[in-house]
Amino acid sequence: MPLERRVGGTGRGGSTVQLYALDTAGQRVLAQRQAAAGNAVRVRRPGTPGERTVRHMTAVAQLFVDLVALGRAEGFAVADYLTEPACWWPSGLGGYVKPDAYLCLTTGAVRDHWWAEVDNASEGLPTIQRKLLVYLDFLRRGQIGPGGVMPRVLISAITEKRRDDIRLEVRQLPPPAGELFAVEYAKESARYLRDVLRQ
Repeated sequence: MPLERRVGGTGRGGSTVQLYALDTAGQRVLAQRQAAAGNAVRVRRPGTPGERTVRHMTAVAQLFVDLVALGRAEGFAVADYLTEPACWWPSGLGGYVKPDAYLCLTTGAVRDHWWAEVDNASEGLPTIQRKLLVYLDFLRRGQIGPGGVMPRVLISAITEKRRDDIRLEVRQLPPPAGELFAVEYAKESARYLRDVLRQ
């Protein structure tokens, strides 16, 4: 089924591209195939994503673009980059740890595994703190993630002020929060990950 299409771009000239999505019947067929492979898929009627969702998806994609461009220029590779829900990981309690992305960076024999939370300041700080506590609990229970390790968690914040606010939240969490979480300004996140990879 075609999704709603906006006519007139930001300059009010032209049209956006036409997008198509599986309707519920197609999603049921896909869900049956996924169930046969051991994966559960929720069937729901597709709709045009809202502006907040599009901004978030674009920010998650931008981190990937920044890493690939920087890696090409500076000699490291993005070996893996999965977005949600493909990056969700079993929590060990019947649910999932749900980062926005999982990424693996490589240079030579070194591999760095990260979960990424891309923050567009659309959620309150108490919600952010609850998300971070899920990762801390996962670590404390001795769980491991992709690559057979506990990935560190990057929180990529939309503004420097938001970065500072989240850093304050991290400082109020119990150890080893300071070692598990890295909070960076979105425009500096790729360079931060490169620097960690080189250490």
